[in-house]
Amino acid sequence: PGLSMRAAAEDLTAAQLMGININRVIALAFAIGSGLAAIAGLLFAVQAGQINPYMGFTPVLKAFIAAVIGGFGSIAGAVVGGFVLGALEVLLTALPGIGDILPPGMVSPGAQALIQQWLPSSLTGYRDAFVFVALILMLLFRPNGILGRPDREEMR
Repeated sequence: PGLSMRAAAEDLTAAQLMGININRVIALAFAIGSGLAAIAGLLFAVQAGQINPYMGFTPVLKAFIAAVIGGFGSIAGAVVGGFVLGALEVLLTALPGIGDILPPGMVSPGAQALIQQWLPSSLTGYRDAFVFVALILMLLFRPNGILGRPDREEMR
């Protein structure tokens, strides 16, 4: 089944002309993908302790962003994007907040109270915001990703 799946993925017409039942191959690929998604969803629900129709939205969105950062078209790009995204989240949330950086005598007590009231003492709550800022910066400065190949139109 693996060789016939690869042949069908490359060219459906050529695979069919070689005698491969492409409907069976497509159904098998769909069944395998659905089964793996069901197992992943079950494991995720057991870890979360609850079942919610929207519970997989954030991980899927972060996986998509990791693929964009790494570059579409290669598994290595998605892996690199995942590592970059994970490191970025952990490192930026470990930074102290602005209220913790300022020395006590640097600003007036009133300004210090305003800073502590309005600015976060920890950046952990902004973890997802860092992910989206990274996505925006990547799309602005390197739209093909870290390992992505440039489009043919850009090479001219």
